Amino acid sequence: MLAKFHWNLRQFAAAKKSVMQAIKLSKDNSEANLLAGRLYHYDHNFEKAIEHFRNLNANLDDLSEGMQADAKQHLMYALAAEGKPEGVEEAINLADSGADLSSLVAACYAYKRDGKNEQDLAPLQAAQHTTQYPNTNYIFAYVLADEVSGDRVVPLLEAALSADGLFVFRRDAEKLKARITANKGAKKNKKVSKDAAK
Repeated sequence: MLAKFHWNLRQFAAAKKSVMQAIKLSKDNSEANLLAGRLYHYDHNFEKAIEHFRNLNANLDDLSEGMQADAKQHLMYALAAEGKPEGVEEAINLADSGADLSSLVAACYAYKRDGKNEQDLAPLQAAQHTTQYPNTNYIFAYVLADEVSGDRVVPLLEAALSADGLFVFRRDAEKLKARITANKGAKKNKKVSKDAAK
C-alpha cells in the first residue's frame, strides 16, 4: 500500500524502495510483483519488468480476473518495449490470442515496435483513439506520430500526461511530446525564414 501511495504521487524512488521491501517479505505477492514490474518498466529495466510479469503469468489461476488482465497486458507491453525480436513476436502472439481492448492496444504497440507500420494501424482503428488509460493514449500517439500531424498526436499525449500518478510509459510520453513540439517549432521557424527571404 505504501508503494502504491508513492507511485500515485509520482515518487518513483520511494515507491521502488517500498515495493522492494514488500517483495522481500513476500516474493510471490501478486500486487507487489505487478507494481515492481511497472516500476522496472518505467525505469526501462525491461528484463526485470518481464521477470516480475512472468512470475504473475505463471500463477494466473491464483489471480483475480482483473489482475490476470493487468499481468498479461503489462507482460505484452514490456516484451514489445524491450524490442528483442523474439520478445516482440511473443507480445504479438499473446495479443493475437485475445480480443479485448488491452490485446488490441498491445498488438498495435508490438507491430509498431516490429516496424510493421501497415499492420499497426488496423488494431488502432479497431480500438479507436480515445481512452481514459494513459498507457493506451501513449501507445496510440506513438503509433500515429509518424502517420499524422503533430496536432492530432499532442492531445493524446497531453491526456496521458495529465493522468494522476505514474504510468509505465510516462517518460516515453514526455520524450515524444518534446520531440513533436521541437519538430513543430523547427517547421515554424523554417517557414518564417522562408517568408522573410521572400
